[in-house]
Amino acid sequence: MNEIEVWKSIPSYEKSYEASNLGNVRSINRTVIHKGNYRCKIKGKILSQHLSNRGYLSIMLWKNNCGKNFSVHALIAKTYLGLCPRDFETSHINGIKTDNRVCNLEYKSHLENIREKEKHGTIPKGINHPNSKLTEEDVKIIRSSKKSNKILAKRFPDVTESHIRVIRRLESWRWLK
Repeated sequence: MNEIEVWKSIPSYEKSYEASNLGNVRSINRTVIHKGNYRCKIKGKILSQHLSNRGYLSIMLWKNNCGKNFSVHALIAKTYLGLCPRDFETSHINGIKTDNRVCNLEYKSHLENIREKEKHGTIPKGINHPNSKLTEEDVKIIRSSKKSNKILAKRFPDVTESHIRVIRRLESWRWLK
Protein backbone atom coordinates (compact mmCIF):
# COMPACT_ATOMS: atom_id res chain seq x y z
CA MET A 1 0.00 0.00 0.00
CA ASN A 2 1.45 3.37 -1.03
CA GLU A 3 1.52 6.06 1.62
CA ILE A 4 0.75 9.64 0.67
CA GLU A 5 3.71 11.92 1.28
CA VAL A 6 2.85 14.77 3.63
CA TRP A 7 5.21 17.73 4.13
CA LYS A 8 5.61 19.76 7.31
CA SER A 9 7.93 22.68 8.23
CA ILE A 10 11.00 21.70 10.24
CA PRO A 11 11.10 23.51 13.63
CA SER A 12 13.70 26.33 13.64
CA TYR A 13 13.88 26.12 9.81
CA GLU A 14 10.24 26.92 9.00
CA LYS A 15 10.99 29.35 6.16
CA SER A 16 13.58 27.18 4.47
CA TYR A 17 13.00 23.43 4.88
CA GLU A 18 10.28 20.80 5.21
CA ALA A 19 10.31 17.15 6.23
CA SER A 20 7.98 14.46 4.96
CA ASN A 21 6.29 11.61 6.80
CA LEU A 22 8.21 9.25 4.46
CA GLY A 23 11.63 10.46 5.63
CA ASN A 24 12.52 12.98 2.93
CA VAL A 25 13.72 16.55 3.44
CA ARG A 26 13.30 19.39 0.95
CA SER A 27 14.18 23.03 0.68
CA ILE A 28 11.39 25.41 -0.24
CA ASN A 29 11.35 28.28 -2.74
CA ARG A 30 12.80 31.33 -1.03
CA THR A 31 14.84 34.49 -1.47
CA VAL A 32 18.13 34.69 0.40
CA ILE A 33 20.05 37.89 1.10
CA HIS A 34 23.81 37.41 0.86
CA LYS A 35 26.52 39.77 2.09
CA GLY A 36 26.30 43.19 0.49
CA ASN A 37 22.48 43.01 0.14
CA TYR A 38 22.76 40.65 -2.83
CA ARG A 39 19.42 38.83 -3.21
CA CYS A 40 19.28 35.34 -4.62
CA LYS A 41 16.21 33.24 -5.42
CA ILE A 42 16.55 29.60 -4.48
CA LYS A 43 14.31 26.99 -6.02
CA GLY A 44 13.11 24.29 -3.65
CA LYS A 45 14.14 20.66 -4.14
CA ILE A 46 14.37 17.33 -2.33
CA LEU A 47 17.77 17.22 -0.67
CA SER A 48 20.33 14.45 -1.01
CA GLN A 49 20.93 12.40 2.11
CA HIS A 50 24.31 10.94 2.94
CA LEU A 51 25.18 7.84 4.94
CA SER A 52 27.18 8.71 8.06
CA ASN A 53 29.99 6.48 9.31
CA ARG A 54 27.53 5.19 11.97
CA GLY A 55 25.04 4.03 9.32
CA TYR A 56 22.46 6.81 9.71
CA LEU A 57 21.32 9.15 6.95
CA SER A 58 22.43 12.73 7.47
CA ILE A 59 21.78 16.06 5.82
CA MET A 60 23.06 19.63 6.03
CA LEU A 61 20.63 22.50 6.60
CA TRP A 62 21.60 26.14 6.14
CA LYS A 63 20.50 29.16 8.14
CA ASN A 64 22.09 32.64 8.15
CA ASN A 65 24.90 31.43 5.85
CA CYS A 66 25.83 28.73 8.36
CA GLY A 67 25.45 25.02 7.62
CA LYS A 68 24.69 22.40 10.25
CA ASN A 69 24.60 18.60 9.91
CA PHE A 70 21.61 16.67 11.20
CA SER A 71 20.64 13.03 11.42
CA VAL A 72 17.56 12.69 9.22
CA HIS A 73 15.74 10.43 11.70
CA ALA A 74 16.12 13.04 14.44
CA LEU A 75 14.80 15.80 12.13
CA ILE A 76 11.79 13.74 11.07
CA ALA A 77 11.01 12.81 14.68
CA LYS A 78 11.34 16.41 15.88
CA THR A 79 9.06 17.60 13.07
CA TYR A 80 6.32 15.01 13.56
CA LEU A 81 6.67 13.73 17.15
CA GLY A 82 7.72 17.01 18.79
CA LEU A 83 10.85 17.76 20.80
CA CYS A 84 12.72 14.77 22.12
CA PRO A 85 12.17 14.46 25.89
CA ARG A 86 15.22 14.93 28.10
CA ASP A 87 17.36 11.77 28.45
CA PHE A 88 15.59 10.14 25.48
CA GLU A 89 16.74 9.48 21.92
CA THR A 90 15.15 8.69 18.58
CA SER A 91 14.78 4.97 17.96
CA HIS A 92 14.00 3.01 14.78
CA ILE A 93 11.18 0.59 15.61
CA ASN A 94 12.18 -1.98 12.94
CA GLY A 95 15.93 -1.58 13.60
CA ILE A 96 16.69 -0.32 10.08
CA LYS A 97 18.74 2.87 10.51
CA THR A 98 17.87 4.21 7.06
CA ASP A 99 14.08 3.75 7.37
CA ASN A 100 13.14 7.25 8.50
CA ARG A 101 9.39 7.08 7.99
CA VAL A 102 7.45 8.64 10.89
CA CYS A 103 5.67 5.33 11.52
CA ASN A 104 9.10 3.75 12.20
CA LEU A 105 10.35 6.34 14.70
CA GLU A 106 9.76 6.76 18.43
CA TYR A 107 11.47 8.26 21.46
CA LYS A 108 13.06 5.86 23.95
CA SER A 109 15.51 6.04 26.81
CA HIS A 110 19.09 5.09 25.97
CA LEU A 111 18.75 1.79 27.83
CA GLU A 112 15.50 0.92 26.01
CA ASN A 113 17.13 1.82 22.69
CA ILE A 114 20.13 -0.43 23.42
CA ARG A 115 17.79 -3.31 24.32
CA GLU A 116 15.91 -2.81 21.03
CA LYS A 117 19.20 -2.86 19.11
CA GLU A 118 20.17 -6.10 20.87
CA LYS A 119 16.77 -7.57 19.96
CA HIS A 120 17.19 -6.54 16.30
CA GLY A 121 20.84 -7.67 16.25
CA THR A 122 22.03 -4.25 15.08
CA ILE A 123 24.65 -3.63 17.78
CA PRO A 124 28.07 -4.22 16.22
CA LYS A 125 29.86 -6.91 18.23
CA GLY A 126 33.21 -8.60 18.06
CA ILE A 127 35.08 -8.20 14.79
CA ASN A 128 32.11 -6.24 13.37
CA HIS A 129 32.66 -3.48 15.91
CA PRO A 130 34.64 -0.62 14.31
CA ASN A 131 37.05 -0.43 17.29
CA SER A 132 37.70 -4.16 17.50
CA LYS A 133 41.36 -5.12 17.74
CA LEU A 134 40.87 -8.85 18.21
CA THR A 135 39.29 -11.76 16.40
CA GLU A 136 37.07 -14.39 18.00
CA GLU A 137 40.01 -16.79 17.85
CA ASP A 138 42.19 -14.27 19.76
CA VAL A 139 39.54 -14.00 22.49
CA LYS A 140 39.34 -17.80 22.81
CA ILE A 141 43.14 -17.96 23.15
CA ILE A 142 43.11 -15.25 25.83
CA ARG A 143 40.37 -16.98 27.83
CA SER A 144 41.95 -20.43 27.69
CA SER A 145 45.53 -19.29 28.34
CA LYS A 146 47.21 -19.80 31.73
CA LYS A 147 49.66 -16.95 31.00
CA SER A 148 49.47 -13.64 32.86
CA ASN A 149 47.58 -10.64 31.52
CA LYS A 150 50.90 -8.83 31.11
CA ILE A 151 52.37 -11.56 28.88
CA LEU A 152 49.16 -11.78 26.81
CA ALA A 153 49.13 -8.00 26.35
CA LYS A 154 52.60 -8.32 24.81
CA ARG A 155 51.38 -11.08 22.50
CA PHE A 156 48.42 -8.90 21.40
CA PRO A 157 50.04 -5.44 21.21
CA ASP A 158 46.83 -3.57 20.28
CA VAL A 159 45.22 -4.58 23.57
CA THR A 160 46.06 -3.43 27.10
CA GLU A 161 46.51 -5.56 30.17
CA SER A 162 43.28 -4.22 31.63
CA HIS A 163 41.39 -5.16 28.46
CA ILE A 164 42.77 -8.71 28.73
CA ARG A 165 41.41 -8.79 32.31
CA VAL A 166 37.97 -7.54 31.15
CA ILE A 167 37.84 -10.23 28.44
CA ARG A 168 38.73 -12.96 30.94
CA ARG A 169 36.03 -11.75 33.37
CA LEU A 170 33.47 -11.96 30.52
CA GLU A 171 32.83 -8.19 30.78
CA SER A 172 33.86 -7.81 27.15
CA TRP A 173 32.99 -10.22 24.32
CA ARG A 174 30.29 -11.58 26.70
CA TRP A 175 28.33 -13.23 23.91
CA LEU A 176 31.36 -15.37 22.99
CA LYS A 177 31.73 -18.15 25.54
